[in-house]
Amino acid sequence: MFYAGHGQPVKVHWGYPDPSNAEGGEEGRRRAFELTRQAIAYRLLQLLQLPLDTLSKTELHAALTQIAQS
Repeated sequence: MFYAGHGQPVKVHWGYPDPSNAEGGEEGRRRAFELTRQAIAYRLLQLLQLPLDTLSKTELHAALTQIAQS
């Protein structure tokens, strides 16, 4: 949950597949966990690049939704 001015929460779901369900045994799960970690890191880098102090609630929601789709 993120806040856009005056403490107004903005919620967007960033879903990830469950890496513990990956096929390929232990090595397949290890790869899946690493890919999930990389996906989370990439989205967080995108988030940190947003001008959070200047975005309206609507603009922030749109930006977070766009990040979720990338």
